[in-house]
Amino acid sequence: MREARFVLNRDGTADGGVHALFTITDRTGANTCTLVQPDFATQLANHNVIFRIPTPTFGAGLIEQIPDAAIAANQASNTFQKQSLGIRGKPNFHVVGRTITGMTNNNGNDGTIARFGWKAQNKSLLLFSGEAYNVEMGITNELFQTEREENPPASLPRFRTT
Repeated sequence: MREARFVLNRDGTADGGVHALFTITDRTGANTCTLVQPDFATQLANHNVIFRIPTPTFGAGLIEQIPDAAIAANQASNTFQKQSLGIRGKPNFHVVGRTITGMTNNNGNDGTIARFGWKAQNKSLLLFSGEAYNVEMGITNELFQTEREENPPASLPRFRTT
């Protein structure tokens, strides 16, 4: 699966939002849908499209169960051997703009190390998958109940999971 993001908006400001690769216009049962797909051909010609493959979640439930203390202890252990092999890293570090701060990206509610998402912004797989479902597919859920497009055309069908 790939998702498409535009680098810049028409006015030159940063975009970065996920854009719909497909619409249901002209499909059976969507007779009144007027949702227009973004002009990807022009955006590609202008080098304004970036593609990203979302993080797979296979086996990630095991990662969710690792205590923060074990992550910190692993980072601190065998430093000489790790350095000699070129192994380095920090628990998911926080990035501000384009500058890496060196601080771990911690959950804002309880301070635990966040682990999931492109910027390791989510603590749990439930939160990660709920956000991805809403942002990347435009489908609301119990955790993310706000539509991705809050002012769609009146003819746009609504999709909601329960």
